[in-house]
Amino acid sequence: MEWIVALLIGGTISSVAWFISRNREQLDRFARQHGMTCCRTSGDAVLNGPWRGRHIHLFTERRHVDGESKTCTRARTAIRFGLPPGVMIFASKDRDDLSSGDAGRLVKLGDERLDEGLCVLGDDPEALRRLFSHPPFAQAVLALVTSPGAARIVAPGFELCLPRWTEDATAVAGLLDQTTSAVDALEATLRWRPGDEPAPTP
Repeated sequence: MEWIVALLIGGTISSVAWFISRNREQLDRFARQHGMTCCRTSGDAVLNGPWRGRHIHLFTERRHVDGESKTCTRARTAIRFGLPPGVMIFASKDRDDLSSGDAGRLVKLGDERLDEGLCVLGDDPEALRRLFSHPPFAQAVLALVTSPGAARIVAPGFELCLPRWTEDATAVAGLLDQTTSAVDALEATLRWRPGDEPAPTP
């Protein structure tokens, strides 16, 4: 009986190792095909390079939440204009991640729906309130940041994540597509600048 158990365990370990190796080979090939670099830090893949006209950075993030270790795969690209420096925007459900220093930069926007759904941090509250007074921008940010993709903005960067570790090339391509599409849509709303009157309708 013991040799059967050992055989089953050995077979499971071999299968997992093969699956991980196959995914790594696929991701390395995917990076080369798209002109991206792929390196590994502590075994995790880090991708850098062009995707749909943008430079994108993909990495693994590990956090401890309520004593539990959680891993996600994040894609980051730049929002090229329109955001004041030092701005951070993320979902209110992640408010516990705020450091004591950041808590003092929390901005109330004066809109109940936005203040309930978002944590907005910045050094110029009035500039941020003017920015969020433009409905297309406010609606786009609220939809993205409160979506299951756990988007967040750390100016000038925009990040979207898969709530798991992955090196599957198909999943990575999907995440990169979603990230660039989201930033394209967000930048389209930022072509209006705070202070422009009247604010255009979409």
